[in-house]
Amino acid sequence: MDKEALKILLNYKRISSKTYSFYQITAEEFEIAKKAGLMFDNIVLSHNQAIDWLFEAKSKVDKEHVTALFLASLSSNRLEWRSGLPAYVLSSHFPSHQYSKTDENNSFYCPICGDMLIDDPQEIDLSFYNYTRFTSGGEMVIDDRFEVSRLAFCLDQHSRLSKVAPNQDDITIFKNIIDTILQSGEDDTPNDLEKSIASKKLFKSNHWQRRFLLEILSFCNIIESPRATGYTSKFIPPNKRYRDDHVSEWHYPIRLWRGQDGINKAALNYWFGEYL
Repeated sequence: MDKEALKILLNYKRISSKTYSFYQITAEEFEIAKKAGLMFDNIVLSHNQAIDWLFEAKSKVDKEHVTALFLASLSSNRLEWRSGLPAYVLSSHFPSHQYSKTDENNSFYCPICGDMLIDDPQEIDLSFYNYTRFTSGGEMVIDDRFEVSRLAFCLDQHSRLSKVAPNQDDITIFKNIIDTILQSGEDDTPNDLEKSIASKKLFKSNHWQRRFLLEILSFCNIIESPRATGYTSKFIPPNKRYRDDHVSEWHYPIRLWRGQDGINKAALNYWFGEYL
């Protein structure tokens, strides 16, 4: 990977989530990162075009590819290898449909999938999408601000990655994460679980990266509660996801998990059984 281009991408971060303003990079820097395949020209995409892109991208990715790279990211800290899995899970049962805003149907959200339609079509900053792939390991897929274009981009980029088999260190790290989940106290919350993993220093990560990793496992139904399940067997649009009354920084479905829920062994075996 071009280290100079990667450094340019990693400097492309949002100054303010309220103003959506970004640190400026020069035109020359942008061209360097673009040539390396790490930054992109903005595109204008409608909701229906994003859906077409999603199905095209998903056809190029399979379960074995996303799970292998997810595991291989643990010891290598290659965060861009991690976001393919949640995008794949969410898209597995994504409904094929078309929807356009009209004067009569002027909702900010698609009533079928929950895609945000504040502007449709909308200009999309693919470079920022890629920045989040390389820095969080899945934030833009997990975020409650659901956008079909994010899933499509993650899968499209993942399809371009070479297949990498996880090594023994990766397997050991993953097994230790699973053991830590199983050792949780009955009333432990996701915050408690994240802190427990942090205290054991199982793999190189910061608070947010550990949190997103646990949220990915929840998307896969591995960490779930009876009231809120993941997306392995069905797609659940944002407006249909169970919400409780308390405020939480965690997303659906892990926000309702407690230590007594343990793990879903069938889901664990479905996604990672060949490595355990």
